[in-house]
Amino acid sequence: MALPSPFSKGTFLFDLTDNRQKLALVRLLRKRGVLHSPFNRAWDVLCNEGCENGKICRTVILEAEYVDRDYAEGYGQLYGRAFRDFERKCYRLHFFSETLQVHDFRISSLISEEGRNALRKIEECYLGFSVMRPSCPDTIGRTVILPPKSLERTHFACECFF
Repeated sequence: MALPSPFSKGTFLFDLTDNRQKLALVRLLRKRGVLHSPFNRAWDVLCNEGCENGKICRTVILEAEYVDRDYAEGYGQLYGRAFRDFERKCYRLHFFSETLQVHDFRISSLISEEGRNALRKIEECYLGFSVMRPSCPDTIGRTVILPPKSLERTHFACECFF
């Protein structure tokens, strides 16, 4: 279902509790070539295994015309002098653990107390996001999701030297 303003053109909401909508999203991602490893593992965690606290994805918002800064920088270096045009826009998927509707995101409704409660609900059920780049083969860009339930009591320390 296409979302009205305040969302940009090409933004869609998928209710994963509705099998037809879930199938439509899976077909779209397969057509794009994104349902492969390692995203397949993230999809499995989000929709089947569950994230920490047992949260399972019930709603996905797809931004079909997302401009990713990291991809845009690399695009100029990789494809800037090519003689054919390459896709510049990415997909960005947002994952939520509750079934949300279009009206939950309307800005006019966020002014009232009811709207602020709806915003809190959206924030509490947000599981993260993933950027799908149109490079060949399709690659995953920035992805930030809650860890799987199986890693709930594990801690990781990451260090990077520059």
